[in-house]
Amino acid sequence: MNEVLADEVVVLSGLGFPEGPAFDRDGNFYVGDMDRGTVTRRSADGKVTTFLETGGGINSTKVGPDQALWAVDNSGRPLATRAMIPPAMGGSGPNPSQYKGPPKIHRVDLQSGRAEVVFAGGPGSFTGVNDLVFDRQGNCYFTTGWAGEVWFFNRARELSRVATGYAFANGVWVTEDAATLLVVETPTGVVWRHEILSPGKVGPRQGFGLMPQIPARWAFPGRDQGDSMTMDAKGNALVCGWQGGQIAVFDPKGELIDRVLLSDRWITNAAFGGPDFRDLYVTQSMSGKVVTTQWKHPGMVPFPLR
Repeated sequence: MNEVLADEVVVLSGLGFPEGPAFDRDGNFYVGDMDRGTVTRRSADGKVTTFLETGGGINSTKVGPDQALWAVDNSGRPLATRAMIPPAMGGSGPNPSQYKGPPKIHRVDLQSGRAEVVFAGGPGSFTGVNDLVFDRQGNCYFTTGWAGEVWFFNRARELSRVATGYAFANGVWVTEDAATLLVVETPTGVVWRHEILSPGKVGPRQGFGLMPQIPARWAFPGRDQGDSMTMDAKGNALVCGWQGGQIAVFDPKGELIDRVLLSDRWITNAAFGGPDFRDLYVTQSMSGKVVTTQWKHPGMVPFPLR
């Protein structure tokens, strides 16, 4: 395994708890903020604005094949995110969370700015949302955190549950050939794979990769816990380690080949951007920043951007 110290450039700062970076076709950058219940937009010319405000906790954003921004909202822990994290992990300790209604999935038209709640969870449906990804056909898979499930909806907005039994279902990704679904299980540090039998139908989960140990510089022993993920054009999976200030890189067979060390301990999400998709945008949630670093391969170009 190679170890690389990232050369970071700060592109956004002063955020609360950034999560879920995404790009549109025009090069505009979006990032959610769990603390503030907002999505921030940094336009291609560098102008920074609030694009969406929900009052909930925005865990992830993606631009869909319909050229709209989709944002998952865990129903909110405004300004309480850090309080949910134990002091040993850098947080302030337990504090009752104040949820604001059911978990939701928002859609915002990029041209008109019109926002709508497409799905709202609750009893008998999904309970909490964490991350989402679109496949080449425009279908979407999303995870439900503590519920330990993976859900699915298609272009017709038909919703179904596709996998269960995870300790905490976090990052999710579909391979470029749309044959494999990868799911990050946070507490165990395991990355799992499912064969996609047909859209919304998957086979049993199989082990794919295991997160490395937390680097010694953080003086906190144990295995890192995976958060969100992305892939590069070579089929390598880049999984963010939210306790260990690193990105673990697995080859297409699941072998750990690299780890990228960053300056912030809470590395939550990553996405490729830039003119050649070699700029890796990383959310650093302890310091409230988004940074970029150059990656050795271009990223896997999301299907909506092709």
